[in-house]
Amino acid sequence: TLCTSLFVPASTPPALVGKLNAEVNRALKDRSVRDLLKKAGMQVLGSTPEELRQVLASDFVRWGGVVKAARVQID
Repeated sequence: TLCTSLFVPASTPPALVGKLNAEVNRALKDRSVRDLLKKAGMQVLGSTPEELRQVLASDFVRWGGVVKAARVQID
């Protein structure tokens, strides 16, 4: 399952982040949007900026150890 998120610069005003989040979640309730995303192999969830932060923090901890153990180098 493909998972994707919408990111904006850290300097984006919280009110704008909230509006973008509300509009994206509104769009995700539209059946045609959901069907299109599902057809592309995506799981349609929708969430909040805080929930995304928590997922990213958890993934960083989980996968950070794997990256270190594999000695992955970025050129």
